[in-house]
Amino acid sequence: MEIVNKDTDYQSYQFIHTKNIPRTHKLLMYTFATISLIPFNFLAYSIDYTEDYFYPSIPISILIAISSCLAMLLIHELMHALFFYIFGKNTRIGFVPNAGIGPAFYATSTTLFTKGQFLLILLAPQILTIIFLLLYFPLQSFPFILNNIIYMTAVNFAGGVADFYMTIALIKVKNVKYVEDMELGIKIYREKR
Repeated sequence: MEIVNKDTDYQSYQFIHTKNIPRTHKLLMYTFATISLIPFNFLAYSIDYTEDYFYPSIPISILIAISSCLAMLLIHELMHALFFYIFGKNTRIGFVPNAGIGPAFYATSTTLFTKGQFLLILLAPQILTIIFLLLYFPLQSFPFILNNIIYMTAVNFAGGVADFYMTIALIKVKNVKYVEDMELGIKIYREKR
């Protein structure tokens, strides 16, 4: 493990802070989140419910759907935490009532990561839920459960819009030596020129 003096070895600066995202970018993020729900709705409506033995009443269905979606927000952060742990330990999960884009759960770590590791950490929840959905969807067993999995995946994509924003922004930065996660953003350490 390389010992790094963050203050003297690298030129550092705060790159993204969710409270400082420009209003037009936030509007684009909310638009993307809303549009990302559309394909999942088509997927959910393609399910054949004729042989489903477990289909609760409408109020129970709504309660299960809301609970599943709220659970997905926490599961999303747990997936980030798992990859923080895999790459560097020192993982912490929390909740912020106003993250600049609304209330949010977060996972963070004090470890410095390479650009590639951090990009994988950012995209891990989306990759893992798509893999899970692709593995479960062909089974078509228990359509009600499959429907909830589809909506949980949709919420994961919509809720991960800040991850996509940070991914695009991080890809644009050159000469990245390390990335440090902050509660509400990331700090980039670039090699001194």
